[in-house]
Amino acid sequence: MISFFRKALSSWLALGLFGLILIAFLVTGFGSPFGMESLATSGETVAKVGSSRVDSASLLASVQRDFERTKQERPELTMAQYLAAGGLEDQLQRLILDHAVDGFANEEGITISRRLVDRELAKISLFNGPTGKFDPDRYQQVLQQNKLTDAEARGQYSRELIAKMIELPAGAGTRLPDQIALAYTTVQLETRSGLVATVSASGFTGGAAPTEAELKSFYAANTSRYTVPETRVVRYALIAPDRFAGKVQPSPQDIEAAYKANAAKFAKSEKRTLTQVIVPDQNAANALAAKAKSSTLADAAKGAGTEPATLKPMDKAAYASIATAPAIADAAFAANQGDVLVAGKSALGWHVVKVDAVTVTGGKTLEQAKAELLPDLTKRAETEAMLDLVAKIEESIDDGETLDAVAKAHGLTLVETPAITASGIAPDVRSYVSPKELAPLLKEAFTSEVDDDPIVGVLDQKTGLSALYDVTKVNVSAPRPMAALGEQLKQDFINDRAAKAAKKAANAVLARVNKGASLSAALAAEKLSGARPLSGNRMDLSKGPAALPEGFGTLFELARGKARMSELPGKADYAIVWLDSITPGDPKTNKPVSDALSQQLNRSLGGEYADQFLRAISTRAGVSRNAETIAKVKRGLTNPAGL
Repeated sequence: MISFFRKALSSWLALGLFGLILIAFLVTGFGSPFGMESLATSGETVAKVGSSRVDSASLLASVQRDFERTKQERPELTMAQYLAAGGLEDQLQRLILDHAVDGFANEEGITISRRLVDRELAKISLFNGPTGKFDPDRYQQVLQQNKLTDAEARGQYSRELIAKMIELPAGAGTRLPDQIALAYTTVQLETRSGLVATVSASGFTGGAAPTEAELKSFYAANTSRYTVPETRVVRYALIAPDRFAGKVQPSPQDIEAAYKANAAKFAKSEKRTLTQVIVPDQNAANALAAKAKSSTLADAAKGAGTEPATLKPMDKAAYASIATAPAIADAAFAANQGDVLVAGKSALGWHVVKVDAVTVTGGKTLEQAKAELLPDLTKRAETEAMLDLVAKIEESIDDGETLDAVAKAHGLTLVETPAITASGIAPDVRSYVSPKELAPLLKEAFTSEVDDDPIVGVLDQKTGLSALYDVTKVNVSAPRPMAALGEQLKQDFINDRAAKAAKKAANAVLARVNKGASLSAALAAEKLSGARPLSGNRMDLSKGPAALPEGFGTLFELARGKARMSELPGKADYAIVWLDSITPGDPKTNKPVSDALSQQLNRSLGGEYADQFLRAISTRAGVSRNAETIAKVKRGLTNPAGL
């Protein structure tokens, strides 16, 4: 496992920077969470795109990676739920489009130069060495850790660049006809006003206490409400990167190598301020230099009917490019400050040069540069020390040692969690708060079994924080016993009864309004509080429900004079909205907003054109899917043991 650990620690940025390039690998910090190696390596064809094919290994890696990203936002998400929502189909379609774009580029002769790829790769900080610049050795190290060749990485990165080249022109410069844009803007500027009334369940909580029979019936009908998700007890020991702080140092050889790699940075820099006069022949140049030594170059030049040119401070390379002859720069930079000399001949003539000033900056010996090099080199040494520790731990695990024995041997502190869910909640220990950094460990723990060997993995790929852990107990998902719910069950029953009563009253109000009664009269008939004014602009909908009054969205779904009831999110309350008037928008009275809306619409149109163009490329290439292999990938994702 150490090779995987090294890969996870050093290549966590690669996935973010390469996007969907490294499709053959999923770096989550802990091994393969699905046990899909057999299918991943089989490479069966799931789809054909023209003359190329999408294999099961690519599809599997893409699905796993996307599932892990989605699960970071929704920790309770299962693979079955992800697949039911169409996750696999989305990833397959993306891979098909990738292959179609690749084929289109080959047919049309669209290529990306090696120099452009070099320039883009050099921008990726993952490949930087201790100097902060692109390091070829570091680049090769990352490729080896991800089992990629240089040709494969460049080819995949080129495809991403080509896709961008194809998409941008397809969606550029698009514009809807003015009349369509005008109609859209008119609707967006529309204003509506009406009334809203809230019927709250809190006003219906009275009534007789629930009987035992009522509670039993309610519990039976709402078992899912009291079902506790699967929980697990996890033991873990953290392996913190600061464990080696101040305990390891880079070797003298490492320091010397870094110094040599930064030779240009630590070398002396010399700049000179020069004054020069260019004359047509050597005799004139010699005479001018002789006069300048007894007076000034400016006076000597004036006597010769010309004028000197004073150059800004520059290094030898810059002056050589101006003089158009390296030998002239060599002579000028070999002279001392104050010297006047005939520096040589260029295509322009003979150069008479005076050295006005010499400024030397920088220049550090190895010893002087050490303080600047040590921080990065020390951090690298600490990382290597931690990798070595993890390697030793893995060797101990491979030799059959228990978690307790390994932790004791390496001075690690074991911590045992209460029974917790995948999101770190302990249903039976409300005071327990799962440390935030354990989130990756918990996700992996819910794919492990009690009798599995201890596992080592990365918790924080930025800092290298790692952990050794195992699962000691698995509690399957089950409803809490009715007796254990106590007062909670009674209160839930009362709240449910109140919600039903509130909904019944709200429906009665709605029926009266839609039969012609005013909202105020309908509310009074049900002995409910009065309505409130509600008005606004359709554009306000973009603010989102949380920033808008209750029922605001419903206002724009009604016909004039009609009402509708809706349940308020997160509450057992109901809003009844009645629409009174509609005022069409006038783009002429709000030109800045009108122009912004038109631009927004045109941008959306450009994106749609680009998307349709890519799909047309796919259609032209010809696509066929292997339903049997796709189904096999799905089965493997939901039941790895069945492969």
